[in-house]
Amino acid sequence: MATEIGNDAIVYGQRGEAKDDLPEFASRVRKKLAASLLSDLHPEPVRTLTKGTLFGAWLRSLQAKTHLTKKDLAAALGTVPEVIEQMRSDEFLPWTMPPSQMAETLFLFRLHIDGLNELATSSLHRNQNQTIDSMPSPSDTSAVPTWLAEVRDELSRRERDDLLS
Repeated sequence: MATEIGNDAIVYGQRGEAKDDLPEFASRVRKKLAASLLSDLHPEPVRTLTKGTLFGAWLRSLQAKTHLTKKDLAAALGTVPEVIEQMRSDEFLPWTMPPSQMAETLFLFRLHIDGLNELATSSLHRNQNQTIDSMPSPSDTSAVPTWLAEVRDELSRRERDDLLS
């Protein structure tokens, strides 16, 4: 009996190494499941959000709507659940994520660059209103416009025009 997910197939009982492939197969299934659920939730990229929405709150709401676990999202983004836990935090600063990883995140979550700009702006305002002891210095935020441009460049390089136009 064969189980097929996209181009992945495992034949149970006929292939001795199938057990060894199971974790990798499970990861691919999680990635496809997350992408499918998030695409169904947002067929068109999300451009606008409620003013003041933080990245972590937005991610938690996506999880609640799709019932995806941290492990599902981590597999879909090629990372570990601890990174997803950090991203779910209201203290998460989007511009601390490398532009290539954020581009992958935007693609998976169906988030337009304008939506990311809103989330980053909300985090920036929250960051500037926090005490220095609890958050990085506001001077750390001076790189946000450059970071957003780098994310745009990465999306363009990947030809993800749906997340840019």
